[in-house]
Amino acid sequence: MIFLELALGIAIGFLILVFVAAAIHIAVWLLLILAVLAGVGFLIIKFPIEILVAILIIEGMILLTIALFKGLIAMGRRARLALFDKPRPPFGGSPS
Repeated sequence: MIFLELALGIAIGFLILVFVAAAIHIAVWLLLILAVLAGVGFLIIKFPIEILVAILIIEGMILLTIALFKGLIAMGRRARLALFDKPRPPFGGSPS
């Protein structure tokens, strides 16, 4: 039971810290150390497993939502470029 709580804590800590590291570009080994420390912290606080699982599920939903919106924004940009941008003249050519 303790190992399951520790594993869930490390997983949650790792998921949180992956995004922190992506934002500020931390080294991977430092990220792993921080994830283990976060997992030990969850173990010391003694969250019930249901709360840890709920946090993982909510975090997964947030990540999927962010990915969906990033994809929609990228698709919208491509569609706008394809529909509304005028073709550019070749280098040195006149725009008319």
